[in-house]
Amino acid sequence: MRRTALIAVLALVCLTGPARADLPPLAGWFPVPTYPYAVLAHSDGSVWIGTAGSVLRYTPEGTLLGTVAGFASAGLAEAPGGDVIVLDYWNRVAHRYSSSGSPIHSWPITPAQREGGRVVVDPDGNIYVLCFTAGFVTSAIVKYDALGNQLAILPGLTGSAGLALSGGLLYCSEIYAGLVHAYTPALEPAGTFANPAVYGTGLASDAAGNLIQPDYYGHLAYLLGAGGATLGAFDPRGVGGYPAQWSPVAADESSDHTYFIADQHNWNIVLFRSAAVPATTMSWGDLKATYR
Repeated sequence: MRRTALIAVLALVCLTGPARADLPPLAGWFPVPTYPYAVLAHSDGSVWIGTAGSVLRYTPEGTLLGTVAGFASAGLAEAPGGDVIVLDYWNRVAHRYSSSGSPIHSWPITPAQREGGRVVVDPDGNIYVLCFTAGFVTSAIVKYDALGNQLAILPGLTGSAGLALSGGLLYCSEIYAGLVHAYTPALEPAGTFANPAVYGTGLASDAAGNLIQPDYYGHLAYLLGAGGATLGAFDPRGVGGYPAQWSPVAADESSDHTYFIADQHNWNIVLFRSAAVPATTMSWGDLKATYR
């Protein structure tokens, strides 16, 4: 069992853009054994972490539940029914696991010679993989069905390193050029807006339809409206005993509206949570699917 460092605090500092009274404050954090690359808040309450050396499952409080796989992963996504799609970063393979971490099946990521970067799954079970060459020089979004059969590909993307689903659209963030591009599920262009991040990685979405853009070198995790408006930014530095440096790289939101953000600098998963949790009669999977 890994000791956690959960510390309650009163307020979030360093908001940018319009004030958001409901932007959750820092609620705590827990350590992981090496550089975190990806985070998934599963609908069953577990938290999956892709790291530089393995894929791990935790409780929200940071208790290790087990090791799912012994490879590096920067791509985790929950599929309808609770299965999890996990990308093997260096070996360029996509894996489907049960919610408890049992392997189901695997398939190679195409095109060849591209790293298995980010993944999202739509409500119909289609799987979208953002794969890229070393240094994010060229990228492509590849669409697969639930069994891993390729359905479509959008090649020729430049410097793209983040992928999210929100409001029925795919959002792909460029890591260098400061842009976020929207695409339809058919991979047709649907708009572009400016990205406030200096070095944006690990784009994610929340149940309200907002985007979460970690900024590795800007040391903030921006909350963006689906149209690109900056609603605020998560920043734990110096709050409640958190270190004075952090480098966010990935994020997700859980069913109790806790934001889990991976801090690669400190090897931590940082939690932001509001004191009041809105009531809902929908399941978490159904609620999130309405925005994807």
